[in-house]
Amino acid sequence: MEHRVYLGIDLDDQYAVISSYELNKKEPETFSAIAGSEIYQIPALITKKKGIGQWFVGEEAVRLAIAQGEEANGRLLSRAVGGEKVFVDGETYPAEELLTLYLKKLIRLACGPDRRWEPDRLVICMEKLSREATELFLSMAPKLGIDREKLQLLDRKE
Repeated sequence: MEHRVYLGIDLDDQYAVISSYELNKKEPETFSAIAGSEIYQIPALITKKKGIGQWFVGEEAVRLAIAQGEEANGRLLSRAVGGEKVFVDGETYPAEELLTLYLKKLIRLACGPDRRWEPDRLVICMEKLSREATELFLSMAPKLGIDREKLQLLDRKE
C-alpha cells in the first residue's frame, strides 16, 4: 500500500491549526503546541528572545513577550502579504521572514524536530486567497523546505 502524508495548515492573522493526514489512517491528526493538550489553535505570534537569535511562537511567544515587557509580533499573514517590515529587538525584518519562521516551527511540530518525514503535499488554507498571497507562499516554499509542486493553496470556501 502506498504511504502518503499530507500536511495542512489553516492560517489567519490570529491563529493557525496544523494537521496531517496519512492515506493509510482513518482520521487526520491535529497537533497542539502544548504537550498533552487538546488546544489546537496556535496563536499566530512570534517573539525573539532579546539579544539572542532564538525565536518563539504561539503561547511561548506570548509568555516571553510578557516577561520581556513587550508585545508579541502578530498579524504575520497580512503583514507578509502587504510586504511590511517589522521592528524586533533593534532590527528590522521583512514580515515574510517572520511568517516563514513561524510556519517552519509549525512544520517541525508536525514532522518532528529532525523532520522524520517530509509531507507529500503541504496545503495552506486561508480565509481569502489573493494573487499577492499566492506569490508570497510560492516564494516561501523553498525556504520552508517544500517543493513548489507540493504546495497547494486554498481559501476557506474551497
